[in-house]
Amino acid sequence: MMRSPSAVPESLWERGGVRPPPVGLAGPRLSLGRGYEIDALAEVLVSNGQRVPIQQQAWKLLTILVREPGRVFPRESLYERLWPAGTFVDFEHGLNTVVRKLRRALGDSPAHPSFIETVPRRGYRFVGSAVVTDAPGCGSGQDSDV
Repeated sequence: MMRSPSAVPESLWERGGVRPPPVGLAGPRLSLGRGYEIDALAEVLVSNGQRVPIQQQAWKLLTILVREPGRVFPRESLYERLWPAGTFVDFEHGLNTVVRKLRRALGDSPAHPSFIETVPRRGYRFVGSAVVTDAPGCGSGQDSDV
């Protein structure tokens, strides 16, 4: 059954203390297109059936952006969501590094973005299409702008 990603319950993104299976087959997937899928329960990015290594902060950024595609997230908002209060990091360098790592994991380009778009002097947004699927590896269905 296909659902609009905007209808994805928050429980899809939260483990609730339960450790998911290690191979990324824990539950519904969000298909991003170009062969990429997210298994939110297992916190796994998959490309053409293969797990893609992704750094923790890059994963967090991806899940933030994918939850509200098209929305521009200001850099300051992303900083607050990615680093806990009291964390001291070079904000500009830190966020730029996380975005670069996420783009590398997705095979994305800042010049011709398929997933992550830089909005000059404002922030970032997810520009890809996404489809929620019930079964791992099932990326067909109706596109959504979520």
